[in-house]
Amino acid sequence: MANLKKAIIKRMQQGSIAVQRALGHEGTLPGLIIAGVQKCGTSSLFRNLAHHPQLHPARRKQIHFFDQNFDKSLSWYRGYFPKVADGITYEATPSYLFYPPAPSRIAELLPDTRLAVVLRDPARRACSHHHMMRAMGHETLDLAQALDAEEERCRSDLALLQADSTYQAMNLMRFSYVGRGLYAQQLARLWQHHPRENTHVMFLEELVRNTQPTLTSLFAFLGLPDHAMPALPNDNKQRYEAPPDDLMAQLRDRFAEPDRELEDMLQRPLPWS
Repeated sequence: MANLKKAIIKRMQQGSIAVQRALGHEGTLPGLIIAGVQKCGTSSLFRNLAHHPQLHPARRKQIHFFDQNFDKSLSWYRGYFPKVADGITYEATPSYLFYPPAPSRIAELLPDTRLAVVLRDPARRACSHHHMMRAMGHETLDLAQALDAEEERCRSDLALLQADSTYQAMNLMRFSYVGRGLYAQQLARLWQHHPRENTHVMFLEELVRNTQPTLTSLFAFLGLPDHAMPALPNDNKQRYEAPPDDLMAQLRDRFAEPDRELEDMLQRPLPWS
């Protein structure tokens, strides 16, 4: 029933967007993009920000313009946003930070747009990502097998994407359990194209524990007045069996050095360390 409801809502949204385009109504391009990271609370953040009177969400989350739909026109992209005279429109596609061509594409078309990135304990993120792929029917391997297979599964996609930036790298998008948790590497790539000062990095752990001060900091980054916000909605929370302790220990070992690099890069402690 829940899936049917989501499908109906999605179809209604698509119909509304098609009517807007047919009438020549183009929305205001986003002043904020939530660019990452998958399974780090971006759905909850996307919904929560709409409570601020000067923040106006896209008509759907995950437009995927700068990764999977870059063959579409800028007018197509505009069709997902309301037209506003005051405030900031925003969208959330958490694969943008990870997908190699996306940062340069955003910089080319929206050089002044602010970017927000939400990070999370990468070991827990990997487990959540794997569970989602299993639930969606994309993954047949257990977590240990999937982690062992990741490099081989993604290698050809990375090579093909480097040769042709329009290639649809679906293995890379689906099976990058460790890759998406290498945050410092992705931020470094992002900052090759965007001024670092135009990026706001948050941690999901702090967003959950200290929602208001964490969002107050985001509003200041956007140049918006503070606003009392509700508790963060618990969107897309998944219940799944915890992996064995030895497997979690292996994951934490794999992320230990990248996490130290991230901590040095951000000059702030990581809440999961």
